[in-house]
Amino acid sequence: MAVNFPSVEEMLSASKDELQKHFENVKEAVAEKDRRDKEAIAAKLRALASSAGYQVSDLLPELGVVAAAPTDGEPQPKFRDPGNPENVWGGRGKRPHWLKEHLAKGRKLDEFLVRKG
Repeated sequence: MAVNFPSVEEMLSASKDELQKHFENVKEAVAEKDRRDKEAIAAKLRALASSAGYQVSDLLPELGVVAAAPTDGEPQPKFRDPGNPENVWGGRGKRPHWLKEHLAKGRKLDEFLVRKG
């Protein structure tokens, strides 16, 4: 089924709000199309594996897929503010305000590492 999408010139006649709404609809359609495609591929994989007497999970190691390591709940903090032990950071994402303040004063990141043991 061929779909005729409007050209850029045609879209420029729309308001910014209309374009934003269209953009959101396109993003939603792409996500749904991706989900459906993956679902169809997964069904084909299950059928193919089953026809050979396997489950897909039996074949994952042969494909180089490694199971995720189990986690023990909350990630452990990697950095702690010695002045306020409640201030912690796991080392991912943006640096917290308290850490940026200390670093701006010339302190080193290693000074805030949580020592094990």
